[in-house]
Amino acid sequence: MGWRDVPALRKALSNHSLVNYPVQVPIFGDAFIVNEGGRVHGLLAYLVRPAKPMPLAEYAEAKGWSDKKANLEGWLREIETRRGRHSWLPPHMWEILESGGMVSQRDVQAAWLIRSGCLDEHDNVTCDTFSEEHVVIPADKLHPGMMVEFRDEKMNQNFPGKIVDIRGEGKDIIVYMELIEPLPFMDAPEAMEPQFIRPGFYSQQTIKIGYGTYEAIKKAIKARVSKIKLPPGKIEEDKEGRRDGEHYVLKEPMPLSVIEEFCQSYCNEKNYPNAEKRDMALRYCVWQSLMLYIVPIHPEPIRPDHNGGTFLPMPTERAMSLEADLDRLEYDVEDPHGFITGIDG
Repeated sequence: MGWRDVPALRKALSNHSLVNYPVQVPIFGDAFIVNEGGRVHGLLAYLVRPAKPMPLAEYAEAKGWSDKKANLEGWLREIETRRGRHSWLPPHMWEILESGGMVSQRDVQAAWLIRSGCLDEHDNVTCDTFSEEHVVIPADKLHPGMMVEFRDEKMNQNFPGKIVDIRGEGKDIIVYMELIEPLPFMDAPEAMEPQFIRPGFYSQQTIKIGYGTYEAIKKAIKARVSKIKLPPGKIEEDKEGRRDGEHYVLKEPMPLSVIEEFCQSYCNEKNYPNAEKRDMALRYCVWQSLMLYIVPIHPEPIRPDHNGGTFLPMPTERAMSLEADLDRLEYDVEDPHGFITGIDG
């Protein structure tokens, strides 16, 4: 494991393409992205192909397309009732209706599939368009190098990043994702499993001290047993201006080694007689102040306080925006840049 490689991250964002990304969508199940379409009502559309072509009859039934035929009067009434829904009939369908013929909703949808090149000569559906809200990437389909967004269910927030490694399987799968924007530990996804954090996953400097560590430093200073002084800074405030008790924001970055030294001295046998609790206190004392580059994510909901989340394709427009902002998002420009090649140990 090397340090954060900003040039490689920039290149990955610049070259990002979703073509052939493995996904899951309704009805098709396992599928692959063919390309990105435009936006409909603010949502991006993806053209995807199923892993296995699906018979039109089966697909139509799953989609709820009626095979009941109607004449021109019936279609005009349908259009009026549904306020335009299904009003986008192909020109030749209008010709059939205007000449006294009848067509069904299934006929119309099949015609559009043909026009889109999504219906083969055997009447198998080979592709269709799905809104981004219905397109997800199963964790077991991820592989290193993929550019994705992780949707944390508990936080209701997306985190963009690059997949570094995947360990385990099923409900025990752990996905290691390099964040596009380095984040303080306390701002990281709730689905993160901190016990899998390793050296190289975080900066050697910090700009925020976790609230618990901040209170411990104040307590030690008051008792005159602290070897460090509290650097200039302030408690982070939320949008309403209230203290949120999450971070003590430093005026200037400080070496993480200073925090590590303090935690080693503070989490002693006197303060924590129980060895197991002492070890956990030491870990969290340091963890709370980490500026994370890589987060180990457990996407499965495994306990009441861990709702898991979902991996989503990263739209190319999002990748372009992140590439443009990469320098602004980079906190630790003094760390040496190496190559992230996988998870050691």
